[in-house]
Amino acid sequence: MSTPITEPASTPATGLPPASEQKPPMTPSNNDAAAQPKKETASQDEEESTDWKAKARLWESRAKENSAAAKKLADIEDAAKTTEQRQADKIAALEAQIKEFESETQLAGWHAEVAKATGLPVNVVSVLRGDTLEDIQAAGEVIKKLVAESTKPKPVPGEGRLPAVDTTATTPGLGTLRAAFTANS
Repeated sequence: MSTPITEPASTPATGLPPASEQKPPMTPSNNDAAAQPKKETASQDEEESTDWKAKARLWESRAKENSAAAKKLADIEDAAKTTEQRQADKIAALEAQIKEFESETQLAGWHAEVAKATGLPVNVVSVLRGDTLEDIQAAGEVIKKLVAESTKPKPVPGEGRLPAVDTTATTPGLGTLRAAFTANS
């Protein structure tokens, strides 16, 4: 059997590690120096995008766990409610619906009232917004003025005037005919 040959951990004369373990000197050529920053930035970009993706997956899984837990909690709370609490919740929801219907009915009544007062069609007044009757009335008056201004007839140029035409030159004998009629009147 032969014993494997091993190099000493350091050379006795210099105290440096053997040549096989020594790293090459750090004097990069110009080409190597230009290539290194590109490699570093590329690897940094990859690490950042990988970290972002990993974090996104982590938060997505946590969100799924939380939504499942929230659903279970809602089910437990619903099961723990008494029948009186459930009925109270239903009553509150129904009262909210009633208030909504009453406000819609009140608005429709206000729109009809403003339409009657302003003479505007109900479909025009129904698009007016306001929380009170006074708001809707003010908006109705503004619309009424705008409609009145836009439907006001515009004067026709020259309306009410007769054309100034000298007919005596074009029609012979017209002067004598006029004289005959004006003398008799």
